[in-house]
Amino acid sequence: MRTLDLLASDSSHLPFLYVFKESKVMEKYGYEIDLHIVGGAKAPTMAHRAKLALAGEIDFLSGLHHETYRERAKGEKRLTYLAQAQNNWDDRLVALPEIKSVADLKGRKIVCHSKAPCVSGNLRAVLETCGLKPDEINMDVIDDTSGKFLDFVDEITSGKAVAALVDMPFDLYGVKKGLHVVDLPDRPVIHNTTLLATSDYIRDNEETVNAFIKGFIEV
Repeated sequence: MRTLDLLASDSSHLPFLYVFKESKVMEKYGYEIDLHIVGGAKAPTMAHRAKLALAGEIDFLSGLHHETYRERAKGEKRLTYLAQAQNNWDDRLVALPEIKSVADLKGRKIVCHSKAPCVSGNLRAVLETCGLKPDEINMDVIDDTSGKFLDFVDEITSGKAVAALVDMPFDLYGVKKGLHVVDLPDRPVIHNTTLLATSDYIRDNEETVNAFIKGFIEV
């Protein structure tokens, strides 16, 4: 049975990708998944992602959203999108009970778990859509890829902030702590598990790629 190396860009991808791996859906096609995450031995930093894919050291990559355009601008056109598992933003804004609406967040500290445009950028855009002016948004962006979302929720209960943006299911932890989820408008976005490989790999491993996409859909 052949092992396929799949690299996830962030811990927010893991709920889906762990199910993909542990369901063993790929075994019927003759493959097993070796799942890696940025920050580990395979890819210590985000900068390693495109390099590993282009060097042929990983089979598939989840979450390479912007580097494809940068590489194309430099003449490197092999990075190729295969699938997109999520088209809507699903982060949750948990807050103190006194925060009844976005208007109540005016000037008050909000903890955000990533500086990535698909996280802090989306939150800022949504808050502005809901009526807050740019100078009324007090966002503390914590660029932490370790997934310590429980700590971010605890910043609210300890009085350091009034709200925090977290991935599911950490909103449930907040609810258990007496917080609630603030209703935000839906926002279409390229988020989380964007599946990518190189054109060289796709050409040379067509059967593998087709099987991987089938398993990706089936799970």
